[in-house]
Amino acid sequence: MFDIPEINTGFKKEIHKTSIGSEEPFCDVIHFLCRIEGFKTKIKNLHWASKDLNIHVKLDDFMSVLSEYQDSVAEDYMGMQGTMQPNVLCGIEDKSLDALTMLQALKEATLSFYSTLPDQPCYKGIVSETEAFMHELNKYKYLFTLCK
Repeated sequence: MFDIPEINTGFKKEIHKTSIGSEEPFCDVIHFLCRIEGFKTKIKNLHWASKDLNIHVKLDDFMSVLSEYQDSVAEDYMGMQGTMQPNVLCGIEDKSLDALTMLQALKEATLSFYSTLPDQPCYKGIVSETEAFMHELNKYKYLFTLCK
């Protein structure tokens, strides 16, 4: 294992030998989990700032969906790589000012993450969860457009 400095997050990107013999970046998943944590903070900010009850409620609903997805990805990944350190998760701020813009930014981040997932059987659970989450993103985009 060797360290590669990670400029954007302050984390070090570590390369690990997997049990199947390939090398893979350890922090890609961690970085995405930190992005999700930032989106969760943004959702709470938008939730509290909302002047529309429908948006207020939908943001709460979506927070549950996002939290479940984050937890599922993290637990699947730890099943492959081992337990994370207790200080590894730190939110990366999203600057969106409304729910639809935030959903679009989250969709772009999710698609970017999805495109980097290795095509190996051990990652198929994360791939599947991410595909299902993209369905949720599309659904909530529609539901938020109904709130206007």
